[in-house]
Amino acid sequence: MSTIIRFMRHTAAVAGLLCLTLALASCSDKKDQGKEAKEYIQDLKRQVKEKRQAEKQAQQEAFERLEREVLILNAQCPINVDQFTVCSGCEIEDGDVCYYYVVDEESISVSISTIMESGSANIKQNLIDNLRQAKSQGLLELCRQCGANFIYRYGGQTTGEVYDIRISLDEI
Repeated sequence: MSTIIRFMRHTAAVAGLLCLTLALASCSDKKDQGKEAKEYIQDLKRQVKEKRQAEKQAQQEAFERLEREVLILNAQCPINVDQFTVCSGCEIEDGDVCYYYVVDEESISVSISTIMESGSANIKQNLIDNLRQAKSQGLLELCRQCGANFIYRYGGQTTGEVYDIRISLDEI
């Protein structure tokens, strides 16, 4: 069996050497081939650099549009979400879109932490469903271009407790 393995190894080596010899023989001038290869590599480098610059420019433009959207939302605030919750504003925090909500704990006689302990999963799912709706697609697309996730920050008006619900782009 070892003879067969040795034969196969030698055959593979000879076949590889034959291919290399044929490739070299088919090239008329090694200097021209080397020059063409260098030019090809330089062209690839240039294309990659241009693509990265274009992507960076597009991301910057998307981020600027996202900042404008945040300004537009803030001009509309405060927004009553329901009889107990008010959206007080929005900002870009560490590259993510952060919405601020104030919950009137006195009216519902429950602290924000109690609400979130029992209902944060449902609230998060409702937020995800809202983001998936057609009216949110423009904002969602901007966030995808910028890599911005969502943070919904709920603060208790009475207790001052704060609770964040984070939604990554992968969850939407």
